[in-house]
Amino acid sequence: MSRQDWDIEAFKIQARFARVMGHPIRLRILYLLEKDGPELTTSQLIEDLGISKASLSQHLTKMSNVGLIRSKRVGRFLKVSLANPAIGKACQLVREALLSQSEEQQAILKSTESGDSPRQAPAANRGDEPRS
Repeated sequence: MSRQDWDIEAFKIQARFARVMGHPIRLRILYLLEKDGPELTTSQLIEDLGISKASLSQHLTKMSNVGLIRSKRVGRFLKVSLANPAIGKACQLVREALLSQSEEQQAILKSTESGDSPRQAPAANRGDEPRS
C-alpha cells in the first residue's frame, strides 16, 4: 500500500470516528470517561446522562463498532472505557478550542454593541461603490 493509499484509508477511518462522535450524548460519554474514568459502569453513565438503558446501549454499540470505546462484563456490570486515552484528550482539545473561539466571538460582539467597533473604511476603499 502506497503512502497516498494509507493517507486515504486513515482519513476514511477518521471520518467514521467523526460521524459517530457527531452526537452530543456520545461526546458526553467520551467526556465522562475521560474525566471520571478510566472505567465507568453503564449504570453510572445512565445516571450521569439521564438517558434510558436502551438509548445508552445504542450509543455504546455505535461507539464500540468504530473503536472509540471498549467494554467488559464484570459480574453483572458492564464496564466501559476509552479504547485509547488520546481520544479523550483530543475531545478536550476540541472543546477548549471551541470555547476559546466562542469567547473571542463574544468579545467582538460586546465591542460592536458598545460602539467600540473598528471604523469601516471609506466607501471608495470598500469596493461597494460603482466604478466610473
